[in-house]
This record gives sequence, structure tokens and C-alpha cells, in this order.
Amino acid sequence: VRDLIDGTLFAVLAKATGRQPGNLSRTLKTMSRYGLVDLRRERNHVRLVVKASEFRILAAA
Repeated sequence: VRDLIDGTLFAVLAKATGRQPGNLSRTLKTMSRYGLVDLRRERNHVRLVVKASEFRILAAA
């Protein structure tokens, strides 16, 4: 993923999340597997699409 995302965007995401670039790439792939984001390949980059922006956590008492 890292090689395909625009370098500027990747640096901004890494700084905003406080993640190291290598960990950010792995995190985005994991989030994609859980259906939270979509990683769409377009030509020579990947477009990040947020699929879930709100969460409801239900916990048994």
C-alpha cells in the first residue's frame, strides 16, 4: 500500500495518526479487511475511502 499511496498523503496520514509509515501501511490493510476503509487501486496509487465513520460499541453487562 505504501508504495502506491501518494507520498505527501501518506506522510500526512502518518503524522496525523502518530504511526510510523511501515505500521500505517499494515494498519490500513487491516482496517480494509475489517471493512472500515476501502483501498481502491487507481493507476499508480491507492485511493482511501472511509466506509465507517461512526461506531456503536455494544457490551454485555
